[in-house]
Amino acid sequence: MNILIKRRLVIIVIINLLVLTSILIWVCKKETPMPISKKGILDLTNYNLNREKYIRLDGEWEFYWKTLLDNNQLESINTGRIVTVPQAWNQSILKDESFPSKGYGTYKLRVKTSLPVKTKLGLRVYAFSSAYKLYIDEELIGTNGHVAKEPLEEVAEYKPQQLFFEIPAKTFDIIIQVSNYHHSTGGFKYSLYIGNQDSIHSLGNKIMAREFLLIGTLFIIALFYITLYSLHKEQKYTLYFALMCIFTIFGIDLIELMFVLQLFPSINFNGFMFLLYTIIMWCVFWLILFVSELYPSKFSWWIIRLYALYGIISQIMYIITLPIYYSKFDFITNCCQLLGILSTIVIVGIGIKKGHKEGWLNIISMCVFLIISTFDLIDKTNSNNYNIGQINFVGLLIFIYIQILIQAIRFREYYDNKTTAELALLQAQIKPHFLFNALNTIISISYYDIEKSRELLEQFSKYLRRSFDFKSRSQLVSLKNELDLAKAYVEIEKARFEERLEVKFDVDANLDTRVPILILQPLIENAIIHGILPKLKGGWVLVSIHTENNKLLFSIEDNGVGLTKDHLMETGEKDEKTKIGICNIDNRLKELFGKGLTIEGCKNKGTHITWNIPIRRRD
Repeated sequence: MNILIKRRLVIIVIINLLVLTSILIWVCKKETPMPISKKGILDLTNYNLNREKYIRLDGEWEFYWKTLLDNNQLESINTGRIVTVPQAWNQSILKDESFPSKGYGTYKLRVKTSLPVKTKLGLRVYAFSSAYKLYIDEELIGTNGHVAKEPLEEVAEYKPQQLFFEIPAKTFDIIIQVSNYHHSTGGFKYSLYIGNQDSIHSLGNKIMAREFLLIGTLFIIALFYITLYSLHKEQKYTLYFALMCIFTIFGIDLIELMFVLQLFPSINFNGFMFLLYTIIMWCVFWLILFVSELYPSKFSWWIIRLYALYGIISQIMYIITLPIYYSKFDFITNCCQLLGILSTIVIVGIGIKKGHKEGWLNIISMCVFLIISTFDLIDKTNSNNYNIGQINFVGLLIFIYIQILIQAIRFREYYDNKTTAELALLQAQIKPHFLFNALNTIISISYYDIEKSRELLEQFSKYLRRSFDFKSRSQLVSLKNELDLAKAYVEIEKARFEERLEVKFDVDANLDTRVPILILQPLIENAIIHGILPKLKGGWVLVSIHTENNKLLFSIEDNGVGLTKDHLMETGEKDEKTKIGICNIDNRLKELFGKGLTIEGCKNKGTHITWNIPIRRRD
C-alpha cells in the first residue's frame, strides 16, 4: 500500500472516529432529571405528560411480600414495605430481612397528576421475573405468563410490551402482581416507562427502528462475508466474523424484537433462556476465534481452547439444568465473557508487536466492544441513570464500522500480495530455453565480436534485473522502467535472429509517467515468438507510445502470421505461458482502468494490439 493511500486512509479513519465518538458522547449524556417516586407516591401534578416525553417510574414503591393483592384488598391494608425499584427482590435487604428468589408479591405505586379523567396514557413494560399482572386501580390492562403462588402453577414468560389505558381519576394506583419460580432473580428488574400515547408509541417505534437498523446492517455484513469466504476459503476469519454477526442478530432479536419466538411459539420460557444464554456465550467465542485468526499466537491458541472448554461446560449445564439454577452463576458468566473480550485486546497487542500495524484500529474496536459489554452488564444491574440502549447501539455500530475498515485494509493487502505473486509468476514462466539460447548466442558472438557480446551481456543483465525487481508492491512503475526492460529483451532476440527480426520503438511521451508494470515486454515477446518467428523470412514489430487527450496510447503492431484474440487463446492452450500472460495482462488492465486489450489480427498480414491508460498527476 503506497504512502498516499495510507495517508488518506488515516485521515478518513480519524474523521470517522471523531464523528462516531461525538455521537457516542452525545447519547451517553445523563437524561434530564425527572420526577422520582418517594414512599410509594409519584407526584406528577407539576409535570404534564401530554406535553413532556415519557418518564421512568423509578424510585420507592410499596411492596407486599407473599401476597397477591388487588386494589380493593390494598385499601384495607396498612402501607407495605418501601422498596427501591428497579431491583430484584432477592437483592433487597429490608429491616434485616432478605427475600429469597422464589416467591411472589405485589408492587404498588400511587400516581398523582393534573390531567383530566379519561386521559389516555401508555406504559412500556420490559419484564418482571417470571410472570406478572398489571392493574390500573381495579382494571387489569396487561399480563405476562401466569402469576401463581405455587411453582407448578406458574407459567413464566418474557415479552416486552406496550400497554395503554385511560386514567380513572387524577390520583390512581399502578398495581403489579409478580411471581417467580423460573429465574434466580425475581421481581421488578427493569424500568417501567409511562407517558402519553404518542410518546410511548414513539419510544416503541424508536426501539424497533434501532434494532431493525442494527439487524439489517449485521445481516448484510454477514451475507457479504459469507460470500467472501465462499470465494476465498483460505480467509477463514471472514467466516468467523459472519458467524459472530449472525449470533449477534439472534441475540438482539431475542432480547427486544422476538421474531424467533413468533416463528416458533412452542418455545417456552426455559427454551428462550437456553437460546439467549447459548447465543451470547458463543458470540464471544466467534469473536475470539475471529481475532485469533487475524493475529495467531501461542496465547491465542490457549485462549481459544480455554474459552471453548468453558463454553462446552456451560452448554452442558444449560442443557441438563433449568434457568433458575444456571442463572445463579450470571456474575461468573458475565466475568468470563468480559475476560474473553479482554483477551482479544491482548491477542491484538501481540499482533501489533509482531508487526501488524492495522492492529491499533482493532485495539480501538475491541475496547469499544468491551465498553458496550460492560455497560450492558451495568444495565442488567440497573445501577445507572444513562441511556444504555443508545450507548450499546452506537457502540456496536462503531465496532462494526472499524472491523469493516480493517477488513478492507486486509483485503487491499491481500490483493496487493496476490498481484505481486502474479507478477512473480509471470517472470518465473520465463522459458529455460530462452535463457539457454540467450547465453549461447552471447558465447557464439564472443568468438568474433567481443564488444558486441559485452553489450549483449549488459542488456541481458538489465533484462534479468528488471524482470526480478519486486521490491515494491505497487502495480505501477515509470514508463522508462518498462521501456528499459522491453529494449533489453529485444536486443537479445535481435542478436539471436539477426536479419529475420526488426523492432522499432516510436515513443513520444513523458518517461516519468506511471504505467502498469510488466505489460509491454510480454506483449512484444508474444509478437516476436508467435507472430514473426513462424515466418521463414521473419518480419518487423513496431512499438508506439504517444500522449493524446490526457491518455497514454500504446500500440504493438507486427507483420507476422496474424493472430486474433481467439487465436492467441488457442495458441495458449498449447503454450500455457502465452495464455496466462495474455489473460493476466488483460485482467489487470480491466481492474485498474476498466478496459483491457484490443486485439486485431488478419491472417498473413499481422496483428495489432492496442491499449490506453489515463495520465494522472502525481502528488
